[in-house]
Amino acid sequence: MASRLLWASSRVASRLRISVSQRSFSSVYVELPDVGRSVSQGESFGAVESVKATSDINSPISGKVLQVNNDLTESPALVNSSPYEEGWIIKVELTDAGEVEKLMDSDKYSKFCQEEDAKH
Repeated sequence: MASRLLWASSRVASRLRISVSQRSFSSVYVELPDVGRSVSQGESFGAVESVKATSDINSPISGKVLQVNNDLTESPALVNSSPYEEGWIIKVELTDAGEVEKLMDSDKYSKFCQEEDAKH
């Protein structure tokens, strides 16, 4: 069976919730995993740090990191300004394709985000 690749910039990007202020990007830092590292669904693989907070980046799927977007080190704003093109975070080789079926679609995720925002 051919290995399947899932880019964090395509279907999965809408499942990654990263808040980075559009103001002072010089005080924002993105921590990326090493190529070859294993990631597990729902577990943290990196972080976005700013003056006010640090937010974990959780993997929507399990697999092996094939590539990281080092452009985010210099331009973390790409995560918000171009999440489906230039702001992708990692490319992962899936280890369990069935995990994709467990992910929320964009409508369910939008509703989830609204409910989470309402709690805070």
